Amino acid sequence: MRRLLLPMLAIPALTCPAVVSANDEPPAEPLALEEMQVTASAERADGPVQGYRATRSASATRTDTAIHETPQSISVVPAQVVEDIGATRLEDALDYAGGVERGNNFGGQGLTEFLVRGFSTQEFYRNGFAVNRGYPNMPDASTLERIEVLRGPASMLYGRGDPGGTFNIVSKQPQAERRTVLGSQVNTDGLRRGTLDTTGALDESAAFTYRLNLVAEGSDSFRDHVESERYNIAPVLRWQLSDDTALILEGDYLHNRHPMDRGLTRYPNQAGDLSRDRFLGRKVPAS
Repeated sequence: MRRLLLPMLAIPALTCPAVVSANDEPPAEPLALEEMQVTASAERADGPVQGYRATRSASATRTDTAIHETPQSISVVPAQVVEDIGATRLEDALDYAGGVERGNNFGGQGLTEFLVRGFSTQEFYRNGFAVNRGYPNMPDASTLERIEVLRGPASMLYGRGDPGGTFNIVSKQPQAERRTVLGSQVNTDGLRRGTLDTTGALDESAAFTYRLNLVAEGSDSFRDHVESERYNIAPVLRWQLSDDTALILEGDYLHNRHPMDRGLTRYPNQAGDLSRDRFLGRKVPAS
């Protein structure tokens, strides 16, 4: 027993000086890491969509809600899709929304009716407000941030609606980051179209921001005497009063000149053998 006890007592005695020596050393300098800043922007129901897939919508609940938490069938056509397909009209973009098809277009006047799930819809909206009461022209595709299609009865949301569904057009909103985009389109039918989309902040704090969309378009057609002109000015001004409150002033002036062209007769023998280029309507005088 004595032989075992002595080595055990000797071990702490040998280690104590080492511990005391370690405590006498000066503390090491703290390691300083480079500063790293991580910034990101979450998707909002009234803001741009990254890519083709939207995750939030406000049309069904009138609040910024995730689509997968909304108990209604919703499709969103974002601005990226509108740009990639070269759409110039609202109906061009709605061709990519499932369950929606074109109805009467009033001879190309831009007063297109739509069918949702087979039912004609008489009500659709822009930023939550009805825009098709009367005979207004369709918004130009250059002003669209997204189109949200709601399938199913919409009367419990908007008062008067149709059983097939409806859709809400969300306009492009001002952004704090300054950006200007110029665009142009031409085609073999004589389309000549130029667009301007500019946005940014008016002060250093970005409390005042703006957005301006301009469109100038002229077009011919394979049909005789079917020529059109289109001009659009769409300014938006946003005043951020607080984190939860903003005042938005938005305007949209659209001039669209297009003859009513109903095409040819239904049966070839009703008016003889006519060329598909023949225009049977009234020629619109130059403006």
